Amino acid sequence: MENAMKALIMAATTILGVLLLYIMIYMFRSAARVDQQYDENQAQRSLELKNSEFEVYNTEYNSIMDLITVCNLAHSKNLETEYDIFRRVKITININGKKFEIPNERIDTEEIEKPIFLDGKPMSIYRLADSTLEDLKISVPAGGKKEDKLSRTHTGKVKYKKNKYGESMWKCKTKGCTYITTSIASPSNCLKCNGTSFDPVEMDEYVTTYKYLFKCTKINYHDRTNVVSEMEFELIKNSEISDDSILKWNSAWD
Repeated sequence: MENAMKALIMAATTILGVLLLYIMIYMFRSAARVDQQYDENQAQRSLELKNSEFEVYNTEYNSIMDLITVCNLAHSKNLETEYDIFRRVKITININGKKFEIPNERIDTEEIEKPIFLDGKPMSIYRLADSTLEDLKISVPAGGKKEDKLSRTHTGKVKYKKNKYGESMWKCKTKGCTYITTSIASPSNCLKCNGTSFDPVEMDEYVTTYKYLFKCTKINYHDRTNVVSEMEFELIKNSEISDDSILKWNSAWD
């Protein structure tokens, strides 16, 4: 009888030990799955943040300054990744048949820092904003002039439907000051007169906008890494900006 009791106790102890071991394994695996899911979520968030730097320009109303920013970003990414085949970025800007490129392969240009290439020849990115259409050898778009720069702005009545970042237009209230800017909330100070009071700009007010806009016509991703690999932009002629666009340009104000 005593031996039978001992045998039962030993069996119960063994079963309990097995159950505890199973519970420990289950908890370990659950914790591992949680850690794995956390790592996957973090990796996905990191990927989304990296891509968002480029995806914000996937619109139809980029200015030339926006394109200079995205080109500089592509340069930095390519140098940072040493033109890694799965992480490099190519940018193409098509302006009336002229193609300016940030290539996705290394091209040595000691004399020009962060260049953009036209027909394989490097030039400063900033020439896109500082040179006239004539100097850039770009045919003049409808409603344009050969003396225009791609950074040409115009103060006129502009019809705003919505805003790229949910921003509003703000005008400095200081007497005689004409400063107008965009931001989500009222700015803290005027960059022109250092005033601190602003009024929201009504839709029919006169505001400054870019004359030449660029539409993102392509955005591709690397097959393996899912990071942005290529973007293309094309000049939008003023006459092609519809009532459904973010803003409507009237070339008659030129």
